Amino acid sequence: MNTEPSHGSVHFRPPAKILWRTICGKRGAAALARLKAYKGMPPPYDEMKRMVIPDPSIGLEASTRP
Repeated sequence: MNTEPSHGSVHFRPPAKILWRTICGKRGAAALARLKAYKGMPPPYDEMKRMVIPDPSIGLEASTRP
């Protein structure tokens, strides 16, 4: 057998852990040290007024066609 059974096949399900695993595998410890990921709204922005864009896809369709 060529694999180490104690390492196992770990599949992360929460989105924060999926992102963490992607960055950990590609960029290393320096990128993980700079990373800040939040579940939901981070504290400085949770009290701000939120805005809703009515239909953002209308502007995109017109700008992508030549």
